[in-house]
Amino acid sequence: MNTPFTVGKYERGDAEKVERRVVSLLRGEMVEEDDLTRIARSIYEKVREDYPDVSGAEHIGNRYAEPGDVRLTLNDGAHAFLEIKVVSSGKGTRANLGQDSLTEWGLFEEGTLSWSAFRGTRGHQERVLQILESYGSYPSRCDGSTSQRLVCMASQLKELVGPLPGESVEKAARRLHGGAQRAAEVVNEVVEFDREVKLQYLSYLRGRRQVPENVRKFTVAILAGYHSRRAMGIAWRNFDQLIGALRNYRVYYAYKGTEKVVSENLSEKVLDLLGREMRVLFRDGETNVALGFVDRGREVPVLRVVLHWKNLFQGIKTPCLNVFDEEFLLTQERL
Repeated sequence: MNTPFTVGKYERGDAEKVERRVVSLLRGEMVEEDDLTRIARSIYEKVREDYPDVSGAEHIGNRYAEPGDVRLTLNDGAHAFLEIKVVSSGKGTRANLGQDSLTEWGLFEEGTLSWSAFRGTRGHQERVLQILESYGSYPSRCDGSTSQRLVCMASQLKELVGPLPGESVEKAARRLHGGAQRAAEVVNEVVEFDREVKLQYLSYLRGRRQVPENVRKFTVAILAGYHSRRAMGIAWRNFDQLIGALRNYRVYYAYKGTEKVVSENLSEKVLDLLGREMRVLFRDGETNVALGFVDRGREVPVLRVVLHWKNLFQGIKTPCLNVFDEEFLLTQERL
């Protein structure tokens, strides 16, 4: 009997196994029957529906020279490129990028401070540590370097706040009262301070000159699945080749539990963006920006980029940029 396919058990290694099994199925090869293969088979059936003229398939997920995870060869010799995602609902996170990506890839004029550098000018780490220390005593294991102390103390506060399963520490801290209230107050103070620094940084970026060509390249590279620093560099150096490959490019979303598969044809929309003057769009009071364009006087966001911290709670550990789809990708009609 197969083990139920659960969110917690789905790792990057499993993702690659699904991709490779889709390729094997497209080649008519035998594959091991298990939960991963059930999902792969659902994707395979949708691919065959979209591409009835497939003559060959190859796994390219670790190469970065071309977009996507799978390259199809069609009967006429042309190629199609597929990105495969397994998600719980919706489309999930489009990308998770390094914290300084907005400046590293030149979306703003030369000399613009990165998010990490800007935090340094505001004494971010020192102030967060000061707030955490205001709680009182911590276990002796929280001694060490500044970064070690910061993470250890934040971990202790998270434990005291005690978020429920699936609940963020921030949400738990907002609802708490009683014995854990002081810990919650400290968490809230850190989160609020971090939010204020994020808003200050985005206000600073708003005053810097943008480089629309790089905003467009960055947006297209993300849509093509080039999310790591290494992959983005390859996309940057081979952008014209990437555009050629994106003329037949689809993303497949397989939903955990139901094994339903939906395909998204990004080719037309990606090519549409090449004729647009792309901009970084700002909204007052929000700790995120959009990558988009202006159409007939109206801002049209393509991707939403959120300043985020992956671990513990906001302001503590592993700063990053989370990227989500916005209006241009969520609507079927071209603007």
